[in-house]
Amino acid sequence: MKKIRVFTAFSGYDSQMMALRRLQKDFPGVEFDLVGWCEIDTDAINSHNAVFPEYSSRHYPDIAKVNWNEVPDFDWFTYSSCCQDVSSTGTMGGLEEGSGTRSALIWEVLKCIRIKRPQIAILENVSNLMSKTFMPSFIKWRRNVDSLGYRSEAMIMNACDFDVPQNRKRVFMLSFRNDIKSDFTFPEPIEPERCFEDFLETNVENKYYLSSTEVTKFALAIFGKAINSTTNNHLYGGHYIKRMPSITCHHKSKSGDRSVIPTIVASGYKHYRYKNCYTQGDYPKCRVLEVWSEGSDVPIYNDIIDNASSSNTDIRNYSLDVIRDVIRSLKEGEYIRLRLMTPKEMLRFMGVEDADIDLMLKKSGKRDSYLYKQAGNSIVVDVLYYIFKNLLIN
Repeated sequence: MKKIRVFTAFSGYDSQMMALRRLQKDFPGVEFDLVGWCEIDTDAINSHNAVFPEYSSRHYPDIAKVNWNEVPDFDWFTYSSCCQDVSSTGTMGGLEEGSGTRSALIWEVLKCIRIKRPQIAILENVSNLMSKTFMPSFIKWRRNVDSLGYRSEAMIMNACDFDVPQNRKRVFMLSFRNDIKSDFTFPEPIEPERCFEDFLETNVENKYYLSSTEVTKFALAIFGKAINSTTNNHLYGGHYIKRMPSITCHHKSKSGDRSVIPTIVASGYKHYRYKNCYTQGDYPKCRVLEVWSEGSDVPIYNDIIDNASSSNTDIRNYSLDVIRDVIRSLKEGEYIRLRLMTPKEMLRFMGVEDADIDLMLKKSGKRDSYLYKQAGNSIVVDVLYYIFKNLLIN
């Protein structure tokens, strides 16, 4: 198999290259070379250089300023264009050409396709791109790409269908140059083998845990009234909580009934110091609810909560009953703790391997907010792996 030349735009820390590298490990005949990558965010650039130092000299900072005539030729072009103005959690400003939104940068991609004529161009974006609101813009984009001599296929894929327990739906569109023959089909969901507990760290620093006062407020908000409690480590009376081998699902995967976490988002990571759990814009949405027993070194139970705050209305309905049951079932000597997910955990839920995470943590100086943002902005490596596997192997 000849070496595949790749250019990634809106690269981030480059999930695409992580997926290709993993594919190369599993199938030694696969060879690739990153001829260039385009990213404007300083922290993402630092992470990319930490994981792929061999490609640091091939960086192009601003896609709007790239002279494509001076870029080496490549076979594959990937573009995970800005989603802030299309995402349901973003500005909803749209991506119309000339609108000036960040998502409108996608139109810079046409210049690349027109000049470089890659064999395959691969789009990734939020599923809302194919919603009723933005479907006209998506159809317009697809027609523009195909008018350059391509044929495109698109599908919404969910990470939880590919053994990553995160409910993350994303649009993937593959555009094949008309002279390229391909029997490509999008990968089918696989049988899951992991649940979210497999992605959590065992020893978490105290800075990620909320104070006992905050946890008490949280527990009171769950019930809407005072409950039997002591001041000792948020200790609550009640009955023995049974260890559950499989946590109650928050979402159902088409390929199984394993528990999955809510979508990791990139919005609003402003502060390094976490003061409380109630200002939702400042912190990661997902929190870990833990049950500890006095004298234990690790939690005896974990659950993932979406939008944990002092108001019942901010907590997703699928969490409320689970949380109430956990608190009611505590016996003497057991207590709950509530914490943020760590950057390492979030990156694991994006399919990033621990060795790469450690490089990124070292390069970032452990500035958590920057890594949270990068995780929320990225693509789950495992989904890309199966797409690339169908392209190259199957």
